[in-house]
Amino acid sequence: DPGIVPRALHPPEEEIYESAATNDGSGQTPRLRFPRVKEVSYNGMT
Repeated sequence: DPGIVPRALHPPEEEIYESAATNDGSGQTPRLRFPRVKEVSYNGMT
C-alpha cells in the first residue's frame, strides 16, 4: 500500500484528440476526451 499519493503541482497539459465522428450539423467537430491513464508497476505488480 503506497498510502496517499500527492497530486502533481504542475500537471501536464491536456492533449486534445479530434475525431472524424459524425457531425451534428452545427459545423463543429465533436471532441472526444480520453481519461488520462498511466500504467505503473509497484513492487513488480501492475
